[in-house]
Amino acid sequence: MQYGIISDIHGNLEALLAVIPYLSKVDKTIVLGDIVGYGPCPNECCEYVRKLNPLVIAGNHDIAAVGKKDINWFNPYAREAIEWTQRNLSSENKEWLLSLPLRGKQSNFIFVHGSLRDYTDEYIFKEKEAGESLGLLKDEILFIGHTHVPSCFFVENNSIQGKYLMEDEVIKLKKRSIINPGSVGQPRDYIPKASFGIVNNKEFKLFRIPYNIKRTQRLMRQVGLPEYLIKRLENGR
Repeated sequence: MQYGIISDIHGNLEALLAVIPYLSKVDKTIVLGDIVGYGPCPNECCEYVRKLNPLVIAGNHDIAAVGKKDINWFNPYAREAIEWTQRNLSSENKEWLLSLPLRGKQSNFIFVHGSLRDYTDEYIFKEKEAGESLGLLKDEILFIGHTHVPSCFFVENNSIQGKYLMEDEVIKLKKRSIINPGSVGQPRDYIPKASFGIVNNKEFKLFRIPYNIKRTQRLMRQVGLPEYLIKRLENGR
């Protein structure tokens, strides 16, 4: 079985549309949270995701956008974007986001947004942070988002190894490992292309797809989202 693994769309419809043709070729799409927040098209992104009939996990921006999380936790730019999203989400999409679970599982794959210690809010950037979640795994493979940086972590020779993943890189699956497919709508590894992955029972491959950044930026300016969030898209940061 082949899964498309996407995360952190963040209301960026142009980026989502760029990766959908690849997702149409897999058996099942998994969405690791943060469909909304930051971007100008939260409703459209929710609706396109729903058409994929995926397994969807809630992210911290998703639950904040529907009032299930204190938005004072966020930085000022993110908070302003969440407030805008709250005002503009349709009732139907709010209900759908409210219904999303914080954790999912298919076979020996576990899916959360942040980590196994904190499903929505913990960032796993380094080996020490990864070790906490790896210690909670048995033979499973954990897929996460949240950092917007494609990466993987695994146990080798009794130590935790980590690496950033590059475009078209293929990694063989290892038991007790963590894989992050990066962000579709707001990559933060200085590569301004939508990031996602495709996995089967043997390997994971990372894809990077260009999209119409200028159109997304134009839409963000039209609705009055913060300039900082607009400019960072072109820098992949």
